[in-house]
Amino acid sequence: MLTASLHSRITSRAGTTLVCAVAIALSACGEKSKAPPPEEGVPQAAANALDAIGQLAKAGSKMGDAANDAAKFQAERRARGDTVAMTYTELQAYLPDAPRGYKKAEEPGGSSQSVGALSMTEAEQQYVGPADAEGKMPMVHVKLVDFGGTEGAYAMFAMPMMMNITQEDAHRRMGTFSLGPKDTWASEELNKDTKDFWVTAITRYRYVITVRAEQQSSEQSEMVRDMALRLVKRFDGK
Repeated sequence: MLTASLHSRITSRAGTTLVCAVAIALSACGEKSKAPPPEEGVPQAAANALDAIGQLAKAGSKMGDAANDAAKFQAERRARGDTVAMTYTELQAYLPDAPRGYKKAEEPGGSSQSVGALSMTEAEQQYVGPADAEGKMPMVHVKLVDFGGTEGAYAMFAMPMMMNITQEDAHRRMGTFSLGPKDTWASEELNKDTKDFWVTAITRYRYVITVRAEQQSSEQSEMVRDMALRLVKRFDGK
């Protein structure tokens, strides 16, 4: 089914991280609480749990507002006859040029799917840089998804991003953040051991953008965030 495909493909890595982050927030076992110190006699775990519940409530409220905005977007799209995802070749046109010092590793990939009134399209491109002294070749991978006619499908990814989530340990750092443009939510994650860094953004109640830097000799967070932001802006008004 289309929904199963969406879950298996897009929730890998960044998507799965966000789903796990919601569970962390619910159990209060990883969220850095922004709540004031608990009153005397109130266990810290309970205070963390209350803070996490509050975060979920805020996210739920934002999701309600987003649902209303999404309905307006969909009504405008229907009015101009734009009711399904664009073709994968059209979506490939939104893929970025190679970052400075990189080149395209291969031809862009892509596919389109539809089941009844549901439709989605994806496009992706791999970029490679020159090998380092150890022969390791840095890579940047970009993936775009157009949920198109799958109204509301973005919600399972957007809601965690609407929460104030942070988590860090000796090997990993992740969190949600504001990328800037309206109707856009984002998350980022760093693997401290491998220096892999990736950003996932959801914008305009329709598009999912993932930019991932791998096999890097140093953290490439600035480059990845900048690429994600520029891609978000490409979809402005679309």
